[in-house]
Amino acid sequence: RKSTMDTEIYDYIVFGSGVMGSSAAYHLSKDHKVALLEQYDLLHSLGSSHGQSRIVRKLYPDDFHSSLAIKGVDCWRKVEKETGATLLKQVG
Repeated sequence: RKSTMDTEIYDYIVFGSGVMGSSAAYHLSKDHKVALLEQYDLLHSLGSSHGQSRIVRKLYPDDFHSSLAIKGVDCWRKVEKETGATLLKQVG
């Protein structure tokens, strides 16, 4: 039996939907057609960035890493506004 399959053309294919792959796909998708592939089910617990809790700290011994952490939180807030999803909950 002959299988029919539509062919999709992507500018980029990102393998792995952890924090790094998801971030890369998110930013690339603003100007390009992107496919994000993950070998496991959605919300699996097999990656290095699974689970619901994380700590974001802004205090580092050097200005570079402190400013990078602050910029990172600003980026998370921007994604929240764009998607309508709550991603960060400040508890302290």
